[in-house]
Amino acid sequence: MDLVPKNNSEKCVDFYLAEVVDDRRSEEAALGSIYKPNLQKTKVVFQDGPEKSIGDYIRKSFRQDTKGVPVQVRIDECSITENLWGSREIKGEMKLVITVFSIKQEKLIKICEARSNTTYERSPENEIESQLSAEMSKLVNSAFVFVIRNIDKNKGVIEAFVKESYVEILPFYQAEDPDTLYYQSRKVNWDDFKAAPRAGSQYGAAIFTNFAIDTKITIKDRVLTAYVRPKVLMDKNMSWARTAAKTIDGLRHEQLHFDITYLVMMEFLNKIKDFKADTVDDLGSMIHFEYLEYYRKMNKVQERYDSETRHSLYLNQQILWENKINEQLKTTRL
Repeated sequence: MDLVPKNNSEKCVDFYLAEVVDDRRSEEAALGSIYKPNLQKTKVVFQDGPEKSIGDYIRKSFRQDTKGVPVQVRIDECSITENLWGSREIKGEMKLVITVFSIKQEKLIKICEARSNTTYERSPENEIESQLSAEMSKLVNSAFVFVIRNIDKNKGVIEAFVKESYVEILPFYQAEDPDTLYYQSRKVNWDDFKAAPRAGSQYGAAIFTNFAIDTKITIKDRVLTAYVRPKVLMDKNMSWARTAAKTIDGLRHEQLHFDITYLVMMEFLNKIKDFKADTVDDLGSMIHFEYLEYYRKMNKVQERYDSETRHSLYLNQQILWENKINEQLKTTRL
């Protein structure tokens, strides 16, 4: 069976067919079986195979934009089924299912799926080969017209057609919360240390600070944007202090822990703000990777701070750290 190309007014804008892949579950080349006049069945195949036949049809029937995005057409189903009704009546059905992917940096990104089918009736004596060719050509044409129109309608939000990408840093999250103090709200005070002192600990106080991000990635007008809202916070119900430790100097030490968390968050945000990517997954993965890296860095800096100041007992080191952190707070910007 051959396919009969036609001249279409529809054209591929911003993309072109790079390859066709036969991914049908059946390992056979045959599309199905049809009845011969003697009511015996014979297999139907594309003369040049499904990949070349469908690929040639699409390239000859639709103008391609070779400067655009290369796409792969995957054949998920292409079948012909005939059943005998009564003694001399044949009912047939043809189905075609294709999935279209963009090919970007050797990655396949799904664009859409197209389905088409048709039914027919005939007697065994009817010459069927030309009818099957015409009907299958219509199915391929209908499916690919759907692909073209789907891309044209949704191009602005389809990942494959992204032209630019950005990371937008939103204002820091802050809110009044009885259990959480957000960094931008105010400095810490001893009333924020709500947990009971940890039994067996040799230290006078412990502050539990953290940073987090809420990330939303969208595509609009062919622009990929990651919106990142940062949070720097103190968990009041995890932070504790003994009465004897509640001094002005002790509070300055704990505040510096909070400041360090904020500064590492700012380093992270400055790292990611110029990230570029072609896909949602890539941009999200890049941001997540750096988040984990800077989270580890925050913990290391906090440990070094406590180690070098011996939890504020080494006054000279405490002053050095305070001067360094305060200077960084003055100069750190996004």
